[in-house]
Amino acid sequence: MITIQGPSLSATLTTLQSTLQTIEDWCKEHRLEISKDKSALMLVLTRNREEYKRHPTIVAWGINVVSKMRYLGIILDCKLDWYSHKQYLENKLLRRYVKTQLSLYQFY
Repeated sequence: MITIQGPSLSATLTTLQSTLQTIEDWCKEHRLEISKDKSALMLVLTRNREEYKRHPTIVAWGINVVSKMRYLGIILDCKLDWYSHKQYLENKLLRRYVKTQLSLYQFY
């Protein structure tokens, strides 16, 4: 996870792009590949909600821009509230409850 903040969105994206370039160079030097499927960009805009027109790139492919992602078992979203994680836990609990109820009915 890379966290970058700046005075404006354009300055932050410029810093992010240079950081990603450094990471990409390091990976090439050590013969490692960056997984496109596991890489994502989530912008958390707290003050300035200006539109962004360009996305940072790694190895000439764009990064998937997402509104929520899972990190260390917690669902984070671009608003930094707990709603997405709460929904995930409720659905998980409901699935387990239904599965338990179905297994109990099999014994009768």
